[in-house]
Amino acid sequence: MNIHRVGGIHVGTLPVLLLVLGFAPVFTPAARAQTTQPDDLQQRIDERMKRQQEEEKRRIERLLQQFADRTREVVGTLGELGKKGEALDTRMKALLKNDDGKRLAADPDAFMEFIETVDKPPLTAERVASRKRAIEAILTGLRSDTDNANVGFLPGEAPRREVEDADGWARERLVAIGELQAWFDTAIAKAPKELDLSKRVTLEEAIQAFRAERREAARRVIMRSREEAQREMEKELRDTAKKAQEEEERAKIERLLRESRAEMERQRIEYETRLKAMLAEQKQQAVEAEIRYKDLMAELERARILAEARRKAEDLSADIEKKKIEEAALKQQRIQKCQSPEVQQLLAPFLTKGYWQPGDKVGANVDLKPISYSKLSGFGALQPTTGGIQKLLQVATKDIKYGIFDKVRPRWPYTSDMRKIKPEQLEEAKKAQALLIELGEVMVEQGMLSP
Repeated sequence: MNIHRVGGIHVGTLPVLLLVLGFAPVFTPAARAQTTQPDDLQQRIDERMKRQQEEEKRRIERLLQQFADRTREVVGTLGELGKKGEALDTRMKALLKNDDGKRLAADPDAFMEFIETVDKPPLTAERVASRKRAIEAILTGLRSDTDNANVGFLPGEAPRREVEDADGWARERLVAIGELQAWFDTAIAKAPKELDLSKRVTLEEAIQAFRAERREAARRVIMRSREEAQREMEKELRDTAKKAQEEEERAKIERLLRESRAEMERQRIEYETRLKAMLAEQKQQAVEAEIRYKDLMAELERARILAEARRKAEDLSADIEKKKIEEAALKQQRIQKCQSPEVQQLLAPFLTKGYWQPGDKVGANVDLKPISYSKLSGFGALQPTTGGIQKLLQVATKDIKYGIFDKVRPRWPYTSDMRKIKPEQLEEAKKAQALLIELGEVMVEQGMLSP
């Protein structure tokens, strides 16, 4: 057996090496003429590689379908959460006005629990809708991937984690809503039933009265403090007058009374002055509190605007990254297509190394290399016209004008005369031209065509 060495590697070992690395060796007609490997072995290798590629494709399609099914399940869970959230909101609004709400208002514990639920609801419709839109967007992308026959990659960790996080979030709140609904059922069942509901206030009215009473109670505490201080002051003055009356004569008593009245007036004025100062200070504090509130609202608005800008920037970055991934996937698909046996066989007159290039005269080149993509284009062979097909035939067949210069590369076994070529041969030439137009730049990058 003749064994040649190329770059330090025995050519006779190349098919086995390529098989181990996961690549199916492709033999052009010229290469087949130079090897002693049996044709049936090459055929088995090609078939094995084809089966492996099909199995890998089916595996990826299964995984994509499983993830899509999981994503649809989570979308359904979020939809269920939205419906149960709406049902809970509807029930709570109904309780504000119906007879069950009146019975809850009559139960102090249930009444306070309901107020706490109103003040701190377990979820909002806006949050559920936002989560659902995000998962539906992932599902839409998965549908696009599963519809693509040439898909060759799986979703990243981020969308899978987002789907599982959304599922956990939704299930926690479904449990919370279920517990709250169960509490409503229990509280309504335990609420007093021997009531004349026509004379009872609604739950909404009871809540309003409760909050108004709390405000009034706070006001009464303040007023009682002021009244007690006034009574204490008056008591001290009376005691002083009484002691003075017992110890001094009537004149002194009258004098003390006058002085006492004067002191009371002074204290009244002083009290009113302090009260006015206190009210002015409270008013100033209210103004300052309003200013702080407005400043806080402005800061929150600025933070919201900044967050929105960041979100848009992240969306733009995600779109750019997605485009890069799609372009990389498309390029990888084209590389795989370049390496397919069908493309290699059809484009053998261009991919096989030789000395002649389109437009050259005989002997113009001494380097053994594939057809030049730029020269092939400059020769006019890539124009999707009748003239372009004619030029392509002159390069790839034993054309009397050009084909005779190329003594190395394999040739298409038919005429270059457009008037004599068979329809199926013309279609094959058109297919080859379309492949060169589509894959030419990738083939140059892969070294399958010269620049």
